[in-house]
Amino acid sequence: MLEESQDDPDIEHSVFLLRPGPLQDNFTSLIPTITSSKSRMMDVRFIRQFVRTLLDSRPDVVHAWGPTPNLWAPLLSRIAQLSPSSLKRRYRPRVIIAEVGLDEWKNAAFKLADRLCYLFSDAVVGNARAVTETAIARGARRRQTDTVLMGVSVPGMDEIDERSPVSGRVLMLGRWDWRKGHEALLDLWPDVRRRVPHATLVIAGAAHSDGEKALKARCEDIVRGYQKDPVVAGSITLLDHTDPARALDSAEVLAVSSNSEGMPNVILEAFSRMTPVVAFSVGGVAEALGDGERGWLVPAGERDAFVSALVQALSRPEEAGRRAGAARRWVESLTFKTSMNRWVEIYHRVTGR
Repeated sequence: MLEESQDDPDIEHSVFLLRPGPLQDNFTSLIPTITSSKSRMMDVRFIRQFVRTLLDSRPDVVHAWGPTPNLWAPLLSRIAQLSPSSLKRRYRPRVIIAEVGLDEWKNAAFKLADRLCYLFSDAVVGNARAVTETAIARGARRRQTDTVLMGVSVPGMDEIDERSPVSGRVLMLGRWDWRKGHEALLDLWPDVRRRVPHATLVIAGAAHSDGEKALKARCEDIVRGYQKDPVVAGSITLLDHTDPARALDSAEVLAVSSNSEGMPNVILEAFSRMTPVVAFSVGGVAEALGDGERGWLVPAGERDAFVSALVQALSRPEEAGRRAGAARRWVESLTFKTSMNRWVEIYHRVTGR
């Protein structure tokens, strides 16, 4: 979306990253980027750096993404606003909180912090209707909320025609996070394999944090345990980095076994490449799959139903193609440009310009 905004003379973006990460180089190559090294909840050096950055650059809009930035941006923006120079110039940055998940893990203290941050914000925008409604339930005022679906790069149909899925291949694509349901998928895989003997499972995604590495190690233990089962042995592959487009094009089905989601980018990417999707109905997944019209939608946590859906998707190629086609038509309007245009509308609304 930042690339899409480069040619807009009315919008000038800069980025403040709380800590280094895999996307740092991408941001730096596009726009002015400041990277902090926040390492704990109360980091005075980070607070000073963020406030100083606001006072030096004086942005019209502070647009926060993700749980931690969403907690700090509204509070620190108001602190910057109360500085003597800001009071003299009547500088008041508008704050937008972008909510991208349901975050059921949050305890009472975090939910109270959410409520306070909503009070200090000018807009709260979910990336799916379910996410927006969750924010409202936590204290966001409905009149200050909106929903903007994330964009996706939609390739031409000539590129899709070259797609060559491997028969029986099921793909799970995403970071190693406990909410993604890696262990749940591995638990039900033997049942899928017994019903579709040629089925194979590829789980692809990089592990960066200690928690992600620990989850991957547990899954590797599960896979090693299956080596005693001749039906399952050798049918599971765990990969680190992979090209998402190539991985989706080589899969007959994308499995999304998450127990918590906002609007998963991987589903939109699968839609754009006409890869059939089987997913648990959590967060914004039902909004994407259209209650099953654009893929197989399984009630959250229903293990046996997920197995049956995967078997159907692998065994009924014509039906899988029909649903993938409906998904492709739906996602064609969700480009990065249309998403960026919606954000620009919100920028203008909150600033009154």
